[in-house]
Amino acid sequence: MNHQKNNLSNNKIIFIIIFSLIFSTYTFSDTITISSGEYAPWCGEKIKDNGFVLDVTRKAFEVMGHKVEISFYPWKRSYEVIKSGQCIAGAYWLDDKVKRTETYYSDPVMNEEVVFFYKKTNPISNWNILKDLVKYRIGVTIGYTYTSEFWKMGTDKILNFDEAVSDDSNFKKLNYDRIDIFPCEVVTGYTVLRNLFDENIVSQFDHNKKPLTTTTGHIIFTKNNPKVKEYLEIFNKGLKKLKDDGTYKALYEKLLKGYYK
Repeated sequence: MNHQKNNLSNNKIIFIIIFSLIFSTYTFSDTITISSGEYAPWCGEKIKDNGFVLDVTRKAFEVMGHKVEISFYPWKRSYEVIKSGQCIAGAYWLDDKVKRTETYYSDPVMNEEVVFFYKKTNPISNWNILKDLVKYRIGVTIGYTYTSEFWKMGTDKILNFDEAVSDDSNFKKLNYDRIDIFPCEVVTGYTVLRNLFDENIVSQFDHNKKPLTTTTGHIIFTKNNPKVKEYLEIFNKGLKKLKDDGTYKALYEKLLKGYYK
């Protein structure tokens, strides 16, 4: 009898162990690899929780039972590793016709308004169409989306572009009067400025109220992974959960209070 009880107990223990292993494997069956560039306070290697967008992205996957591993690259390289399938997904990218043919787009993770920053000593005139900007030296960050029309006018030499690898570099150029205007998302722009300069210098900058573009930001997914549509669905469901339970709103309030720096 004792022998039978011991066998039953042992069987229960084995069952519990096997069940736990299966459940654990199911819950964290895949680590989602994500590429990103630097764009504070939305995403960045050295800012709190890697920035608002990556904090949301991480939590959206975690609430669905998946871990996230983030790698940081220059923006152009960040997109290349997504296309190639080296990373499953990337944060974050604006709506773009070309990229939509090359990758899968998630539901929106944020809204973005890109405006032109300038020095108060060299203000930008009110503008209506892009051709109104022909007289300015315009800083642009390599790899950014902006708009297709904007990029084409730069490529066609209608607009005078001065390229740099980062927003930091462009704001430094703007500060030293090497460019006249620089397009950047509003929250991001003032965050970068405060990270670079003392407040007495930051106060010398302003932005034009007319946006170059108002759009949504997305996580994009490679097309070179057989399970990618499953991962995309998992992310969208996790993002919806965060919005439904108030987590997303709480994180956005932290963003507005300057948490992600």
